[in-house]
Amino acid sequence: MATAPAFAATINCQAGTITGTANTSRTLNTLGTVSTIYTAGASGSIVERLTLMAAVAAEGTTATTAGMVRLFVKEGAVYALIKEIPIDAVAPSATVEGFRTQIEFQPELKLSASATIVAATEKGEQFKTYIEGGSF
Repeated sequence: MATAPAFAATINCQAGTITGTANTSRTLNTLGTVSTIYTAGASGSIVERLTLMAAVAAEGTTATTAGMVRLFVKEGAVYALIKEIPIDAVAPSATVEGFRTQIEFQPELKLSASATIVAATEKGEQFKTYIEGGSF
């Protein structure tokens, strides 16, 4: 047991993209398309918050359909489902905001050295992510 508390030594915030390839797997036993959206530091990391937003297409709007984005922690060849994020059907316009949500990890999500967070979208839609955390 540690005798002193461990705090993040450096900020580790990362922006990522979840590709628009559909993957309906909840277990990743049959690995479909996943996108790496966060990589822990060499001594491990904590993750406090994730912002997920529908990607903006060239014409400025990207509609979403009802579905799910799944987050997994990957260590070596092992994947663990940690969060399912429901996606609402939204058709952005001049008066309707595109899909966006924030997830607070309480308590913080702790990742071992060089572990990654990967994500998959159930529907063939692209999303942008921003993950706030720190590295030990």
